[in-house]
Amino acid sequence: MTAKAPASPEAFAYVTQQLLRQVAHDIRSPAGVVQNAIEELSQRETPEERAAMMVMANRGVRRLLRLADRLSMVAELQRGVTFDRQPGDLRNLVDTATEHALVLQGRRNVVLDRAIGDDALSLPLDARWLSAATCEVVSNALRFARSRVQVTMRPTEKSVELVVEDDGPGFPEGFDPGGSFAPREGVQGLGLSLAMAIDVCKGHAGDLRIHRSTLPPYRAGAAGAAVTLEISR
Repeated sequence: MTAKAPASPEAFAYVTQQLLRQVAHDIRSPAGVVQNAIEELSQRETPEERAAMMVMANRGVRRLLRLADRLSMVAELQRGVTFDRQPGDLRNLVDTATEHALVLQGRRNVVLDRAIGDDALSLPLDARWLSAATCEVVSNALRFARSRVQVTMRPTEKSVELVVEDDGPGFPEGFDPGGSFAPREGVQGLGLSLAMAIDVCKGHAGDLRIHRSTLPPYRAGAAGAAVTLEISR
């Protein structure tokens, strides 16, 4: 079963305008981590210290590979993609994508909770695209969260909703994920990630919605952000 990805002119316009700036930012950060880890490696005396530097270097390389893959997928969307929806286990896909996000973006001061059940949940999906979109949304939540991220899966009669919430600053007033694709203040890349996730949801006969998080605000701050990915059964 296939579904043609809808055109998203606004998303592609945003990518065209911001791509070089985002690529430079996204390359510089993980490349710097890898460089520092390699330089520190020779100066560490204990196996534990050297292992910690290797973990840092490995995370930086993974982020660079993720960037290359994401840019390739954006180019595919621009050319036009046919999503190949085959029966698959959504629960397992979400679990794996979330683990990947933790490797890429995990923070020691942020806890990630999952309420996705233990039983397999089969429905037509394009595993490559849906996994990438899920990883992007969860990674963004981890980046913005102050202390907690919650990933919840809610099956309905006609679809399955994947809700990703964080206790960060929330979306700016009037933010339109289907319009400007502007990133949240102070951080590169979210607009691009949401643009991709919107197309993936629509290619699965669903939708993407943003709203306020139901998580307790961090230290009596404003409500955080929530992103719901709806996937049709």
